[in-house]
Amino acid sequence: MLKQRMVLVLLLLLAACTDPVEQPPTESPISVETSTELSMPTLPDLDFANLNFFYDGFTEVRLVSCTDGDTARFRVNGSIYPTRFLAIDTPEISGQLEPWAMTAKNYACDAMEGATQIVLELEKESDIFDNYNRLLAWVWVDGELLQYKLVEESLAYVKYLYGDYAYNPTMIALESRVQKEGKRIWGEVDPTFNYEVSELALSIDQLRTEARYGDKVIIEGIVTGIVANNFFLYDKGAAVYVYTRNAPYRAILAGGIGAKVRVTGDYILFNGLDEISNISNYGTIELLDSGLTLPPSSELLLSEWGEAYESMLVHSLNLTITRIVENDNDNGYDVYVSQEGVEQMLRIDKRLDPMIDPSFFEVGRVINAYGNLSQYVDVYQLMIRSVEDIEYVS
Repeated sequence: MLKQRMVLVLLLLLAACTDPVEQPPTESPISVETSTELSMPTLPDLDFANLNFFYDGFTEVRLVSCTDGDTARFRVNGSIYPTRFLAIDTPEISGQLEPWAMTAKNYACDAMEGATQIVLELEKESDIFDNYNRLLAWVWVDGELLQYKLVEESLAYVKYLYGDYAYNPTMIALESRVQKEGKRIWGEVDPTFNYEVSELALSIDQLRTEARYGDKVIIEGIVTGIVANNFFLYDKGAAVYVYTRNAPYRAILAGGIGAKVRVTGDYILFNGLDEISNISNYGTIELLDSGLTLPPSSELLLSEWGEAYESMLVHSLNLTITRIVENDNDNGYDVYVSQEGVEQMLRIDKRLDPMIDPSFFEVGRVINAYGNLSQYVDVYQLMIRSVEDIEYVS
């Protein structure tokens, strides 16, 4: 028995002295950072020309005019719609002019104006129209998503994501990447923008020679036309459009056409037209006098409509009405007239008081037309102030 115990003790001692069997090392979990390179969403291969935007979710459109970096007017399935580019916001032009606004506008407009194909895509998680009755859509230009390109170029913010939009993750990730680069809207100085806030007291004629877009200016002149509380101002052979955002300023309501007023605002270019805007930022409009005689209206052939007469009082005679174009999503309608083989447009604002009903115009009839010559992108148009601006000849 004693012998057995000694053998057992010996075996235990031997076991204690033997090296343990080496186990394979336990690996700690390694955090592997997966980096997926951002890529633009892909436009599906469809027959867009035969699709309906509202029913099919896609359609090919035609650019009517480019407004700024995130807004344009398109002909969509036969009708013209002001369209807001979904999910982005570019620096402002029509309100307070902001740095990089003109660069963003030029980038978007150049892309669309030179495009072979523009496609609008409906976002199922978004409203179809915004609060300003503008169509909301993704905009594809020659197969590339314009919103993506604007953000990639540091010319737009990703904004107004009111739903789980199809391209939200890509757009948010793209903005995060370009923001770190600090370019353009993310930190660079806009070399074309006037950052000084000093006021320039100028004549209207001096605007085009001594002022830069974005300058704060003070001008005086006689009101020659009023459309929806916005008006045309004339002084010493030059004229300019004053955009009040349709606000009813007391000086204009009291003085009306023939009033002399002083205006302080920003000198900007909007859709090809020089104008004074952002009036509310600097106070009010001062009424200096009223009941003054208007400058004489210049008689022009339709072929003579051009920049030299921008915002001036003009008239054209013996015009044949060729067509009337109405659009429910517009604040006015267009009356096309011809003369000696040239066709131009009369613009009738629906906010005229009293409003001129489209039935007043008869295709084939001949008229004389008076008003202020305006411009919308590359199209000149005569802004009709009242029904008295139209004279039927036959």
